[in-house]
Amino acid sequence: LMSLQPDLIHLSHLFEGHTGRTVSSIGRFDSRTPVSVVILDLAPLLCPDRYLELSPRHAEYHSHDCEQLGKSSLCLVTSDYSKQEVVAHLNLEEHSVINVSLAIEHIFQPLQIDDDSADKLCFNFGLTRSFIIAINKGGENTGILQLIRVFGLLPPQIREQHQLLLVGDFAEEVRAALRREAKSAGFVPDQLCLAG
Repeated sequence: LMSLQPDLIHLSHLFEGHTGRTVSSIGRFDSRTPVSVVILDLAPLLCPDRYLELSPRHAEYHSHDCEQLGKSSLCLVTSDYSKQEVVAHLNLEEHSVINVSLAIEHIFQPLQIDDDSADKLCFNFGLTRSFIIAINKGGENTGILQLIRVFGLLPPQIREQHQLLLVGDFAEEVRAALRREAKSAGFVPDQLCLAG
């Protein structure tokens, strides 16, 4: 990367090293080039027992990545609240934390598909009845365990009519933990579907 002589290095996802698909560092091999980082929220740092309990490996990487943030030149956050959290808990200067507010591109819109295509899509994900979908980036597990537990508390007649579809890039150890949590919450075998 240094051979390209970049003016800036931008990390859109610092907290992904635990999946084994991404390796990143700040200042380890190049201490001169400024580095900017996107931070969506600090929930895993502030409530590790809630968000990192599925994976000790993830907790270790998250702690390491939080330490690295202090070496960044610029942190881009998605809300004023996130900015306050970053400044308060990571001891970064307020001028180096910028709220960029995120939005969805116009290309994302409802799509009309025929019944056969919809049936095939549902079949691919193991969906056989009405479902509740939750999308998660897969690593930080923000609220996923709580969602499983709450779904398990629903009245039986509602649970029997629905499945819970979790979409995310879940590591295999996280998938196993989610299945264990679903079983302990009283899910029947086909009630939890994992995609991604």
